[in-house]
Amino acid sequence: MEKLLEMREGFRKWYSSSGVYVDFAAKALLAFAALFMMARAFPGEDVFSNLFLIIPAAVLAGIVPIAALPVIAAAFLVGHAFCVGTDAGVYALVICAALYGLFLHNVRKDPAAVVLTPVFEGLGVPAATPVALGLRQNVSAALSICAGCFAYSFADKLGANKEAIAAIPENEYITRAGLIFGDALKDPKLIVTLLACLAAFALTTGIQKSGINFAPAIGIVLGCAVYAVFCIFGNFAADAGFNVFAVIIGAVAAGVIAGIYAFLEFPTDFARTQLLEFEDDDFRYYVKAVPRLHSYSELKNIKKVSDKKVSDKKAPDKKAADKKPKDGTKGA
Repeated sequence: MEKLLEMREGFRKWYSSSGVYVDFAAKALLAFAALFMMARAFPGEDVFSNLFLIIPAAVLAGIVPIAALPVIAAAFLVGHAFCVGTDAGVYALVICAALYGLFLHNVRKDPAAVVLTPVFEGLGVPAATPVALGLRQNVSAALSICAGCFAYSFADKLGANKEAIAAIPENEYITRAGLIFGDALKDPKLIVTLLACLAAFALTTGIQKSGINFAPAIGIVLGCAVYAVFCIFGNFAADAGFNVFAVIIGAVAAGVIAGIYAFLEFPTDFARTQLLEFEDDDFRYYVKAVPRLHSYSELKNIKKVSDKKVSDKKAPDKKAADKKPKDGTKGA
């Protein structure tokens, strides 16, 4: 455990000195992953699937504030939709504007959650985002989770129906709109994933707010377990099309990711929890104090003792004080 704490302290020191570059790299990698996965969702060749456009956009995402990351991802989603058809692009623009106005504008602490959710869903670990955000106890982050799940399903179904939409004449608006929206809104996988993520987020947030000992670890384990149970149950009840083995592996991997985040963000030593009591003239206070985990290796002070004797310092010359000044006056 001491080695892990030393690694954590070393990481924090390194981040404090190189945080600007780390933030740039993290935002750029997240943006590249989101845009690259989006390009793979749309078959064929279009301008927004070109790496020479994705890489500069990822670099730009690393430079600008993190609140602009969902805007860049939305711009690429709208661009892909316009490559499918003008009506699809207009629908995507309206959806992104509605999501930003209803959800993202109200979520200021975790703007990257709406991008992390589809990225982790594409990697097969969608439970990592709701469980990690549940540890932060930010209830409004549930809106970002909903927006991220819907954006992932919309892009996935739109890309899958790209050829079918292109085969329908553009003047048949209702038929084309049915292919653009119908599969996404009626997708049982989206509904089950959304309910599972919200259940994991609510459970983790509730356990973290309860203040019980080992709350982060318990919240991570139960949150990932609830997500897996929801997906497995929904797979049989609504024929959502989940791979049960992949769901279990993804829940375990999500727990590992959330555990690493909890260790870096909430290092607490519940074994030394203290219940303290204070009182004044008006109230009595009951406080639960949980110390943070720290590495004490740096507090060790080792002195090297050599055999060489330190030479005594010469005493100040008292005669110098009795010397007469040049003007002839007596010294003090």
